[in-house]
Amino acid sequence: MSQKQMNEINDLRGCLRDPIVERDDEKRRFVLRRVIALMTTGVDTSPLFAEIVLALSTTDTVSKKLIYFYLTANSDKNIDMALMTVNTFVKECSDPSPVVRGLALRSLSLLQLPQLLDFFVPVLDKGLQDSAPYVRQVAVMCSMRVYILSPQVFRQQNYYNTLQMLLRDNDTQVCFNAVSVLLEITKIESENTAKGDLPLLHEPFIVQKPLLYYLINRIPVMSEWQRCQVMRLILQYNPSTEEEIFNIMNVLEPRLYGNNSGLILACCSVFLHLTENFPNVYRQVYERIRQPLLALVTATVNVEASYAALCHVKLLVKRHPLVFRHHYKSFFANWGEPSYITAVKIDILVLIADARSVTAILEEFRYYSEDRRNRYTTVKSIEGICKIGVRLPELASKVIEYFIAFLDLESPFMRGVTLTVSKDFFRAHRQYDVIAPFVSKLLSLFSDLHFADDASRIAFVWILGEFGEHIDDAPYILEALCANLSKESTAFRLQMLTSATTLFFKRPPEMQPFLGQLFDTLLSDYTNADVLDRALFYYRLLRENPFLAAKVIYEPKQSISLFAEDEDTQLADKLFEEFDTFSVIYGVQSREFTAPSLLLRDLEEAGEGEESEDDEDDDASDGGDEVHTTASSSYASALQRSGTGPVAEPVRLPTTRSASMLDHMLAMDESSGASLCLRNDVEITTDEFQLNWDSLGEAPSFGVQLKKNNTDALEDALEDRQIYTLASGSQGDKQKYYMYAMVRGEARAHGYILLELIYDPETGYANVTLKCNPKYRSVSLELLHDILATL
Repeated sequence: MSQKQMNEINDLRGCLRDPIVERDDEKRRFVLRRVIALMTTGVDTSPLFAEIVLALSTTDTVSKKLIYFYLTANSDKNIDMALMTVNTFVKECSDPSPVVRGLALRSLSLLQLPQLLDFFVPVLDKGLQDSAPYVRQVAVMCSMRVYILSPQVFRQQNYYNTLQMLLRDNDTQVCFNAVSVLLEITKIESENTAKGDLPLLHEPFIVQKPLLYYLINRIPVMSEWQRCQVMRLILQYNPSTEEEIFNIMNVLEPRLYGNNSGLILACCSVFLHLTENFPNVYRQVYERIRQPLLALVTATVNVEASYAALCHVKLLVKRHPLVFRHHYKSFFANWGEPSYITAVKIDILVLIADARSVTAILEEFRYYSEDRRNRYTTVKSIEGICKIGVRLPELASKVIEYFIAFLDLESPFMRGVTLTVSKDFFRAHRQYDVIAPFVSKLLSLFSDLHFADDASRIAFVWILGEFGEHIDDAPYILEALCANLSKESTAFRLQMLTSATTLFFKRPPEMQPFLGQLFDTLLSDYTNADVLDRALFYYRLLRENPFLAAKVIYEPKQSISLFAEDEDTQLADKLFEEFDTFSVIYGVQSREFTAPSLLLRDLEEAGEGEESEDDEDDDASDGGDEVHTTASSSYASALQRSGTGPVAEPVRLPTTRSASMLDHMLAMDESSGASLCLRNDVEITTDEFQLNWDSLGEAPSFGVQLKKNNTDALEDALEDRQIYTLASGSQGDKQKYYMYAMVRGEARAHGYILLELIYDPETGYANVTLKCNPKYRSVSLELLHDILATL
């Protein structure tokens, strides 16, 4: 605790002991609020425990709430003092005010004290029979605290039967609290029994017809939350007859028309659940819930509720798109709405588009694509046009016209997105006469294409490989794109290898020189194992059996009609089972984001300590060299076995390739930096750099004398090893660089490697300051030494 905080604690202690404050309720509240404010910011306020206990005798209800909150939060730090408050709490559980009785009972249950049940159980028994509804509500929830502390005591006191009796309490909140506790106990005991940990202590709580009908009949006097709880109980009930189903639906139908989105979605979920085994009625249910959902989407002023409703509509549309097809205009975007709302609407419009509405929908998407304020909306709209073209093949020519119009806009971003999206469109429409106008337009603009991102360049290379037999200059364009292949991303190099090999089978004479150079470059590059493995595989396949290679690599592809990610029917069925939950909004099953193992993993990652990191360093240093040597030796032996012969009959590689690559491999193996695999697609902002620089702590420094007086060579050498420059500038007569890298496979918080490099051009001396995760510190330093030693 800092001196300033200690002074503030002492000031508060003096205020709490001041007789003037004790007599003035307003002043006492002010002091107590300051104490709570300090406590909630992480300051240890336990030294004030004695003064707070003395203030417990006040009759002011607001002060009591603040005092109770403080005592329950700090009882584990002052057990002896907290025991002294028990008698006061027990006494106030008999206070004439129901509010005070309820607050005292709840606070008493939250005290973290040994032997709590000895003095809490008698008070709880009295609270469960209290005449005030609020006290009974609190007592029912406190019974769950008893079960958590001791299931045996819960059973001995017969609280399970008491809760079942309270299911018909006159106060609806008492009833629903009892339902919640019984359901939670049943869930816990079922899980324990399934694991074999504990036997069942109570009969599972099952919603029976009399109880359900009793609750349904009381819906008009319930709050919105209680009505939603009734809906969830109905989901656990299976009606015995079709007549019973219709009776329940008729009673619940007025709940479809209201302004509470949660209640409307819960009611829709009940209707779908009750009729899922009756196909004819099920379709009618869609017609009945359509209007409430449309009203919820279009009329609500709460964008979060609108988004939740849209996600549920999207799920319904996947199963029955015809229900909403005549109401497509309801899903047109409104001016000023958030981009995530527009994105879901675009997905819905893609699914409900038909011959009658597709022209209007395509024009709407074209309008969205011109939204220069939000690039996300632009991308989604162009993707929507592509998906409509895939779903409705007769519109292929119309979609191509839109793509050509986007290319004519002279926007690098629009051209890049269009090129990336067109790749998926061409997978569905492989007839060249359909796509020829787009390809011709693309080639006419090739010299003006400033590729905005790596994905568009990859798509362009893919098009050249797939349709290169129709493009006269395809081999030469591919060769031009390989000018700086060593600096390209892994995905680009892999696509270039595949496209070049594919085009080789179509146009062997023209591709022969370039393919040989490509293999030579990729097989001599040891920075990425994926690229190396793919190149070795293609090379050996071509050398051993060119005809088999043609069948593997150049097998004619069939046109697709649906993408797997858009037609995951099993996931859609699972999401229907979890209708009216966050699963529909997230698009995954609840176990994907609520599993205890996921929470435990996150806690372990967040709490990973220095000691475990040091242990990992020791383990890596003990056996790392042997492992990496073995791996490199296996690569080397594989390269030696590959020989230096031709890849295929017309393609020949330099005879020095294997030897030079083996030397590189052995040199890499001798460097401990080989064990550090860095990402080549990482980006970082200046604010993020500063935040991580401050949080990484210790910063080792070293100096090195560079042989070359060339700052460009310095940046290029580091960038070749995936260490990138964030910012640079002059500092007097020296050059200062801020650089970053990211360890592959690590989370962003743990994998950053940050550098501050100060270079003196006159002397050629460079001073480097490094900050990173301690377990990567030694290998990072050695890697930097190796890189800078070559300059």
